Amino acid sequence: TDCGLWGVYAGCDGAAVPRVLSLARRELAALCARPLPEAALARIKRQFLGNLIVNSESNHGLMVAQAQELLDLGAPLELESIVAQIEAITPAQAYETAHAHMQPDGLTLLHYAPEASA
Repeated sequence: TDCGLWGVYAGCDGAAVPRVLSLARRELAALCARPLPEAALARIKRQFLGNLIVNSESNHGLMVAQAQELLDLGAPLELESIVAQIEAITPAQAYETAHAHMQPDGLTLLHYAPEASA
């Protein structure tokens, strides 16, 4: 969001939590350590844009997104503009953002787990 909130979601068995956390921290540290290869960033962009385009084909999804843009920005964004902005992201820009905002040691962890049964 434009307020700087982002998250990583993982669902797993309770016994796998330490491994999943370790993997997530390792991936975040890698993002902060060096720029992504161009091919990796291109794959990420394609996946993100594919999801964005599919979601824009849903009337409900489109209306929710445009309402949020209207509230946040004063006008809904054109899909072509969003696509162009995402396509323009360089590995250096992605690295700078990750390095500034995704340092694993500066993150907050929220862990939901079922109560232990008696």
